[in-house]
Amino acid sequence: MENRLSLVFFIPLAVASLLSACSQVPKGCEINGEPRESCSISWVTDAKGKLLIITWPDGEKSTIRPSSRPGSEMVVLNERDNGALIDNESFYKFKNFRTGSVISVAPALVGHAWSPTHVDLAAMRAENEERALHKAEDERRKKKAEAEQQKRVAEQQRREAEQKRLDDERRFAQERWEERYKNPIAFVSVKEISEEFESNSIVAEEKYADQMVAVTGVVDSVDDSMFDQNAVTVSIGVPDGYQCFGEFGCTRMPDMSFASVSCSHKRSDPVIRSLKKGMNLEVRGIVYSESTGIRLKNCRYYEI
Repeated sequence: MENRLSLVFFIPLAVASLLSACSQVPKGCEINGEPRESCSISWVTDAKGKLLIITWPDGEKSTIRPSSRPGSEMVVLNERDNGALIDNESFYKFKNFRTGSVISVAPALVGHAWSPTHVDLAAMRAENEERALHKAEDERRKKKAEAEQQKRVAEQQRREAEQKRLDDERRFAQERWEERYKNPIAFVSVKEISEEFESNSIVAEEKYADQMVAVTGVVDSVDDSMFDQNAVTVSIGVPDGYQCFGEFGCTRMPDMSFASVSCSHKRSDPVIRSLKKGMNLEVRGIVYSESTGIRLKNCRYYEI
């Protein structure tokens, strides 16, 4: 009795399940999702290969030409538009790249030409995704390399600009120095400038401190500095004078004023090797001290 009841309930359920499965089997064709079940399909072969011809209920025709490459999803629609198989799980769906429209055909009408076993869209999508990831990674690396290159170029340009600024500053400073050498504020002798400081050192300091002067005299000595063994002091004094006694002639009279002007140089400075005691010359430099005699810096010598 129980077995009979089970059969009574099972048979309707099985029939309902079968009918549902049958209703889900794709039939006919579709255009952009709109059913065209009464379409007809035919395959022909021409000089280009196989061609699927779809005849719609209104008599219009569409064609789908598979790719000559086995397993490819690419197709040519209506012999002019590129397209591709975009789905083959139920209908075979073909998208027209130019118009965007989608033609769907039931596999039962076409056969296995675009079945999953012949065209593995899932594998293609995975491959495309992997290719897209590689492309994105390549683009990221490329952009990073470009950014680093731009950064290096910008840094190089910054360094070059900074170097140019420093070179310009040095050049301008050198030009200013050269201008000062060409145009000292005073042309005096050692004796004259010494007498000005002896007369009133305050007034003399206000006049000469940190100024370029041209002083004439004679080299008294070129010797080691008392304050630095790596430095050399050049002392410029007053030339000896002469006193004449009529017919008895003239006598050389050494200067007893002890007036002098001095310059300091590094021992490696080539200029000190060109100077000798007794040379008459003009020295140009900046007055910076008079506490132990009048001292000049940045000295240049001109033989007279």
